[in-house]
Formats: sequence, structure tokens, C-alpha cells
Amino acid sequence: MSRFFSSDFHFNSTAIIKYAGRPFKTGEKMAEAYIRSCNQRARDPSDMIIHVGDFFLKGADHHGLGDEGLRVSAKEYLSKINAQVFLIEGNHDSNNIGHTHAKQLILDLGPYKCTSVSHYPSTDKGTWTLKGKDKEHLHIHLCGHVHEAWKWKLDLEKLVLNINVGVDQWKHQIVPEKKLIGYIMSLMASQEFKDALYPENAKIAKSLNGLHAPQLGTWDTDPVEEIWIPGQSSEKW
Repeated sequence: MSRFFSSDFHFNSTAIIKYAGRPFKTGEKMAEAYIRSCNQRARDPSDMIIHVGDFFLKGADHHGLGDEGLRVSAKEYLSKINAQVFLIEGNHDSNNIGHTHAKQLILDLGPYKCTSVSHYPSTDKGTWTLKGKDKEHLHIHLCGHVHEAWKWKLDLEKLVLNINVGVDQWKHQIVPEKKLIGYIMSLMASQEFKDALYPENAKIAKSLNGLHAPQLGTWDTDPVEEIWIPGQSSEKW
């Protein structure tokens, strides 16, 4: 079994295309592209796609965007995906009762043990919690919700590295676990990340020694993004 990650498909929505600047002419074309991505990468029925919130929009958008939706059921979209789909609840999944599996998830992501997964970044006040988090070490958190705004943010206030697995940051493709691990390793090994992190917090710098144990080159890599400074808002909806 292989694992894949993604977020913010927004199936059944048309307003999201304009809002997030997605390269699709219609909601139908967007849905076809995301289903094709799922089936081309997660080919085995035992494969697991962990979708981190906002899988499906039922009816009008409650943020007042006037999106009537495509009137296709969540069950119909799920039936077209060959792999298993584990759905984390997002803010647009509140009316999608019966399909979501959890609000938060804790899993081992390669060398990154006890990685947390939820729709919201740690930088969203009042929407993210993790009981028992070790506050002496940098914690990896997978999220969605912020669409095209950023791919990663370092939350120095909570010692959390947020990784946005949403389709708007990954070329509208689901992300293989191996590629995601490689991205995180490349990011944390970059000079930009070290320069921003080490001078300001010796405890985080010390904790990174163990996280860098696996060798780079074993995983696929991607370029780095940006640093979040406490006080900045990450809310997009």
C-alpha cells in the first residue's frame, strides 16, 4: 500500500476556480483533472489518499460567493476514485455528513514521527490543537485551507512547520508520500531555512539534528517557500 496526500479539491464548486486562480474552464473539467490525478498515481485499490479537508461543496457556498455547485453527490465522486480515500473534515465539509472520517490525524511520515494532519494550519487561531505536543522540538503539521497563499510556513510561536498539501501548491496533483518527505527534507536542509531558524531559537536548532538523520537524495525534492512570523494571519476564507 502506498500513501498519497492532497487537500481542497472543492468538488462540486465553480467559484473556487476564480478564487484560487485554478487553470480550469469549468467545475466539471476541474473534477475530471483531480480524479485523473488520483487514478494515475494511486493505481492500486489498497493505496490510500489522505485528503486534508474541503473535498466536496454541497449546495450554495456559505461564504456568500453565490456558487450553486454542480449538483453531483460526494458519493459519486468517491466512486470514481480507484484507491481508498480518507477524508479529513474541512470548513466546507460541515454539510457533507456521512463521508468525512476525522478532524485530526496523527501518523508517522518517514523519519518525521507523530506528524499531525488537519485542515487548518497551526497559525489559525482557535482552529488547531494538538494535545501532548512536545514543545521542545519542531513539529511537522500537514494542512490545507490556504490554497495558493503559501506552501510552507514556520510557526515559531508553536514550534510547528506547516506544510500545505493542497492541490493549488502541488500542480493540481495528489502528492506521493515519498515526494512529500523529500520536499520537507530539502526545505529543512536549505540555507534559507537555517538562516531564518537558528539565530532566533537554539532549542529548535538543536532538535533539527535528529530530524535530518536520513540522507538527502533518497527522496524527491522541491524548492523552499517562506517563513511565518507570529502575528500574521493565515485565514483565507
